[in-house]
Amino acid sequence: MSDTLAQLTDKLQNLLMANRTIFDDHVCASAIRQTLQTLNQVIPLNAATTVDAVSSQYEYELDDPKADLIVDVLRQGLDPFADENISLNFDAYFEDDRPYFRLHCPQSTGTTLIVRYTKPHTISGLDSETDSTLTHAQEVVLLDGAAWRACLQRPATS
Repeated sequence: MSDTLAQLTDKLQNLLMANRTIFDDHVCASAIRQTLQTLNQVIPLNAATTVDAVSSQYEYELDDPKADLIVDVLRQGLDPFADENISLNFDAYFEDDRPYFRLHCPQSTGTTLIVRYTKPHTISGLDSETDSTLTHAQEVVLLDGAAWRACLQRPATS
């Protein structure tokens, strides 16, 4: 399991060879938040879900409110192992801050659609999140970036 905000803050302070007076928890959390935002733009979390198609229906809402970008919509394979998926033409959009996709050609009832999308990584304890999704390698990159940002913020806060 990935580290929490408190654990990442301790690691960041150790990396900076500093105590909580020089780089306090607030500065570290801010640096981690900003670096996570940049990290999410470059290497977001990939996710997928299935949606049951409805005959003559073009538009579908994606049930994950954290979705950033719908990457692909596939018709699940009809072969015995259901692994020969066919990519469908679609348009993705947001309405009222909710993700939707519109198929160019509707699929029949009984067809399963596989929706592949991206969403942001989270850190437990940061912005009320309860789960951390970063891998160990991503945490190392996050800490390096956060150290750089903390060093930039330090002169501005003293």
